[in-house]
Amino acid sequence: MYNQQYSNSTSKNGHHQSSSKSTKNDHHTSNNRKQPLPNIKISKNGTIFVGEPVIVNTHPQVLFHCEVPYRIVQKRPTCVIAIRACSSGFDTLAPPILAIKDNVTSFSSQFSNTDESYNELLNVGDEIFVLKYQSATSAIPRSTERIADYGENGSMSLKYHGVVLQAKRNSTLPKFRELGFITKVKHSGDLNEVFMTDTKTLGEKLIHPRCLAAFPAEFLKPGSRICLDYVILPSGTHVSTQHDLFVLPHSLTTFIPYQSINLSTEVYLPIKLSLADSPTCETLSQYYLSSAAFLESIYRDDMLEAVKASPLVWNLTKPKHAQIIYQSYTGLEMNNGQFRRNYKNSLFRNGSIAILKRIDLVTGAESIPVYIRIKQASYEEYETRICFVVDATYLVRTWNLDDMEDLRAATYKIEPTDLLCHLRAFNAKLATDKHYIISRLKDSPTKHRILSAFFPYSNKYVETNDKIRYIPSAAAEADMDRNMEMGELTCAQKTAIKAILNGEEIVVVNGGCKMGKTETMVYSIPGILQEIIEPNSFKKCLALVSSSPTLSLLFKKIERMKRYQEMVGDGGIRVLNLVSIDSTARGSFSYIVDLLLRDPRYELNFDEKDILEKAKWSFEAKVIPQYHGNQRSPIETNGNGLSVRNN
Repeated sequence: MYNQQYSNSTSKNGHHQSSSKSTKNDHHTSNNRKQPLPNIKISKNGTIFVGEPVIVNTHPQVLFHCEVPYRIVQKRPTCVIAIRACSSGFDTLAPPILAIKDNVTSFSSQFSNTDESYNELLNVGDEIFVLKYQSATSAIPRSTERIADYGENGSMSLKYHGVVLQAKRNSTLPKFRELGFITKVKHSGDLNEVFMTDTKTLGEKLIHPRCLAAFPAEFLKPGSRICLDYVILPSGTHVSTQHDLFVLPHSLTTFIPYQSINLSTEVYLPIKLSLADSPTCETLSQYYLSSAAFLESIYRDDMLEAVKASPLVWNLTKPKHAQIIYQSYTGLEMNNGQFRRNYKNSLFRNGSIAILKRIDLVTGAESIPVYIRIKQASYEEYETRICFVVDATYLVRTWNLDDMEDLRAATYKIEPTDLLCHLRAFNAKLATDKHYIISRLKDSPTKHRILSAFFPYSNKYVETNDKIRYIPSAAAEADMDRNMEMGELTCAQKTAIKAILNGEEIVVVNGGCKMGKTETMVYSIPGILQEIIEPNSFKKCLALVSSSPTLSLLFKKIERMKRYQEMVGDGGIRVLNLVSIDSTARGSFSYIVDLLLRDPRYELNFDEKDILEKAKWSFEAKVIPQYHGNQRSPIETNGNGLSVRNN
C-alpha cells in the first residue's frame, strides 16, 4: 500500500488555494507518522476533513473544503468520466480524473426527481463542482503517470482515480436541437445503422450509435418523427481520433489526449436522440424542410434502382404508337452490386410516370428527358420486363435525329420522375429564413384563415383554432350507413358535400384509395360552378388532382351530371378540355383548333393558321406519350416477344 500525502491551505481573502511538493524524503517521513495532526478530523464513517497534510494507508472518502471544478469528457455504459478543470495548484487533493456512477454519486437536488441514469442526464462539456469523492487508488497520481489505456482501434479509456460522492452541476455547453425523420435503418449483425434527414443538404445523414442507446427500439423505423440534440463544442477542444473523448480548453492543463484533433472552429456534437413532439409555428419550417429532405432521400434511393444505359426493343410498325420494351434476365441492379426481387413495390409500376433519356453510342451525349407512362411491368427472380408506348415521330423531332432507325442505334435510361424539382427554390428560401412561411401567410386574411384550420393551437401569428369540425362519431356514421343502398353516397360524403355547398371556407376530405373522394368532387363541383356563373359573381374555382387519369375520370363523371349538362346547354359554361387530344371530342384543344382552321367564318390568314398548326402539334407532342399510356386497353405479345395493340 502506497502512502498518500494531502495538503490544503486557505488564503486570507477566503479563496481556496492548495500546493503539493514531493521530495525524496516524503516516503521516509510518512513512515514515521503514526498519528494524524491535531487539526485533522476523522468521522466515524472514515471521512477525512482535510486541513493539514496527513498520511493514510486506506482508500478514504475525501471532503473538500471548497468546490473543485471538473468537466465531463467521456461517457461509458457504466459511468461518466470527468477531468479536473483547474490546475493542480488549485487543490492538490483533487485527482485528475474522477468517475460518476449511478447509485453512488449524489447531485444536490438537481436530479432528485428523475429515474434516468447520469449517462442520460449529463452531457459532454458539463461543468460540475465536486464536494466529496471516494478514492480508488492509494496515491494521487502524478502528472507524468499513465492515465489512459488505448485500444487497438485507437479508442481511449481513461483510468479514473476515484468516484464522485457529492457534486452539483454548475453549467452546460450551448445546445442545439434538430428536428427530422428517420429515413432508413440498416441492420448489420447486432448493430443498426440509422439515417435521418439533413435539412442543410436536403438529404440524409448517419446518426452516431451513441445517440441510439436510450431511443425506443419500436420507433427505429423510417418515418418516425425525431429530434436530435447537440452540444456545441468550442474551438480549441481536443477530440480523440475515435471521437470517444472530448477535452475542453478549460481542462487542457490536466490532460491532453494522445494524437487528438484540435478543433479550429466550434463543432456540433450529437448527444441524444428522442421522439419529437407535434410541430408548432416555431418548428414548422424545420419540419417542412425535413419532409422535403425525406422525399429527396427517397428520390435518390429510387435513382439507384433506375435502369442504367441499356438497349431497348422497338416496334416501329405504327410510329405514332411505337411500342418499346426493356428486358433484362438479371433483374434491376442495386447500388451495392446485389440483386433483389421486385414485385408490387417496384420502382416502375403499371401506370406510373417515368423519364426516358437517350444515350448516343458514339458521343455518349445524354438527350433531354421525355416523360413516358409504364404500360406493363413484371419483376421476376431472374427477369425484369418494362413496356411503354410513345410517339416515335415526336421523339425523332425532339431529339433532332435523322430518322427512326436512330432510335434503335442508342442505349436508354429509365428514371423516376423528380417530383421536387419545382419546390427547390422555395426550399432554399425557407432554409435561409425559418419564418418565411408564416410571414407570407400572416399578411393575407384568406391565407390566415387557411393556416388557422391546420394549427389547432394558439400562437402569435394565428388565433386559437375553433373551426375544425368532424363528421359524427364512428358509431353514428356506421348507424347512418347501415341501410345505405347500392350507389348511394355515404354519410361522410353527404356531410362533406353539404359543407362545401353551404360555403364552408375549408373542408378537408381525407381517405384512402377507392374511398369516394373523387365522387365527392363530382357532386360538389357543379354546385360550385353554379354559384360562380351567377350574375355579379367574381368567384373562381381551381380543382387540383394528383394525376391526369384522375382528372380525366373526374371530368367524364361531371359531364354525366344533369346539373352540369344544363349549365353547358344554357351557355353558362364553356369548356376547354386539355385532357383529351381527340379532335372529335367537343371542347378539346384539338377540336377547337380544327374548328378555327376549317371554319371560314374566322377568316384566318396564312400566318395565323401556321401558328395554330404548330400549337396543335406542340400540344399533342407534349401530351401523347402519357396519353397513350393512359389508355387501359390490354397489350398483347406476338411470337417475337414484342407487345402489339389491337386496333
